[in-house]
Amino acid sequence: MIERKYKVAILNYPLMNPNRKIGNIKEYFGLNQMTTSSKAVPLYIHVPFCDKICKFCIYSRQFLGDNNDLLKRYVDSVKREIKILGETDYVKSMNIGAIFFGGGTPTCLSSEQLEEIINVCRDYLPLSSNVEITVECDVKNTGMEKVHKMRELGVSRISTGAQTLNEYYRKLLGLNSSTEQVIEWIEMVNKYNFNVVSIDLMYGLPGQSISEWIDDIKMACTLPIDHFSIYELCVLTGSKLYKEYCNNIKVSFPEQEHLFNMYIETDEILKKKGYIHHIIPEYNLPDKQSSFWELTYDGYGDNLSVGASSYGFINGVNYQNVSNINQYIRMLEEGNLPVQMASAIATFSQMMERTIVLALRRKFIEKEIFFSEYGRRIEDEFGAVLKELKDTEMIIEDVDKFVLTKKGEYLQGDVSAMFMKSTFKNVSPFRKQLSIGQHIVPEALQFS
Repeated sequence: MIERKYKVAILNYPLMNPNRKIGNIKEYFGLNQMTTSSKAVPLYIHVPFCDKICKFCIYSRQFLGDNNDLLKRYVDSVKREIKILGETDYVKSMNIGAIFFGGGTPTCLSSEQLEEIINVCRDYLPLSSNVEITVECDVKNTGMEKVHKMRELGVSRISTGAQTLNEYYRKLLGLNSSTEQVIEWIEMVNKYNFNVVSIDLMYGLPGQSISEWIDDIKMACTLPIDHFSIYELCVLTGSKLYKEYCNNIKVSFPEQEHLFNMYIETDEILKKKGYIHHIIPEYNLPDKQSSFWELTYDGYGDNLSVGASSYGFINGVNYQNVSNINQYIRMLEEGNLPVQMASAIATFSQMMERTIVLALRRKFIEKEIFFSEYGRRIEDEFGAVLKELKDTEMIIEDVDKFVLTKKGEYLQGDVSAMFMKSTFKNVSPFRKQLSIGQHIVPEALQFS
């Protein structure tokens, strides 16, 4: 019996406390000292605007419309945040290996605005010589001119949230383009020789059969795509899809066993087509993996993040920026870092836990690297958890690493959550689920 509690990736550990009062943010984060790590760092840039809100979306975003003044002020604030961070000793001593523009819809930005942000990154941040730059694109606002400009700016990866190539399901999800427009866009951008062209696909749609999903993935495989991100639809409270279908008895969502079979079918089809399952949920052709996802789920280093509501990890502190766009802008216009909440500085135990929580997104954790970093054996620190995972056939032990089974891959969020033992000692499963969903420590939970 397959039953999954956590459908989304668990990135934010240690968990934060919204009640924590932070005086001097630079001092608390240790930004006035040099980093001791030589590991490359990913940078995420959040653009919380969309021309249309998809029915399933639960990410931090808002309808842009013709509010160009707000967009301009937001871009100026992102540039300010990058400058403030880039002028600190800690960030100066980093090696930033990948930049990812996510959202929302980053291509709500004009070509000139994308150029402004990329140029500020180059001017104020220690980018590696071969830094990977990814931009998530909407096919409706990313025409030839913008694609050409991104290539000139050094953007090496572009992706689009196609979600499905089935016209019926595109309308059901409220997507703003047709299958034909998606296909034409993919063929157009391939003429510009980006290192990687990637698309997102989604399964587990309302009423979707396994055969419909197989047809969808096979159709996508006929296109010139280097990388797939494969997600299971997560219908959460607050999304339009939830409001539209939660009480509609005519619409049924696939059962867990059905979804697990979709996952297995996807894995088999893409591997037969030559794609490598590098990271859950990422598949890529040889040498077309994403440095950003590799660095994000490394588990040993920092994750730098800017923009409203974005999450990051600096020098042992997990943090989230303010979600309100106007507040974000106002704080940066006043010269302040826009941090909304942060974790306590991670303990040694939490750093070990964080490594496994994140690294299992890559499907395995290496014994020797873990020991080299912490001077502890994984088996000695997490023996009881590993035994339970072995007994339930979710993980197997190799000579040099622990590897998730197919069942473990599908339930990876649940597996990772089991390693947060210092945070969830004597905490009920319900409170644990709420804490992880809200990214906050159990003692900060409030119940109405």
